[in-house]
Amino acid sequence: MLYGLVLASVLSLPSIPVSEPNAGFLLLADDWARPRTGDRVASMPPVRQVVGLWMSAREQQIVIEYPGGESGMLWGVEVRDWLVALGIPATGIVLRAQGARDDAVRLRLEPGP
Repeated sequence: MLYGLVLASVLSLPSIPVSEPNAGFLLLADDWARPRTGDRVASMPPVRQVVGLWMSAREQQIVIEYPGGESGMLWGVEVRDWLVALGIPATGIVLRAQGARDDAVRLRLEPGP
């Protein structure tokens, strides 16, 4: 029940045009540093965009590319945990320590296993 309500609210928000969905969506550290609630996380444009794409292609996985190091890994795990709390199955999320930026996590889709 919560899964449907949260995803419905995410998808009802205005979307941001994306020219290359495979390039992913950057979730900046400054935006993530603000206090988080389910509604706030669900309304973050990168989260809203990747979840919207995933809803139309559930055979794909959401990839979270986070900065290297312990703090980057903790950030990636926290983003994954929020996505799971919003209703995305944990099995549909992959964590990768390969972020090119120290101040951002990249969210993107790729084909599932």
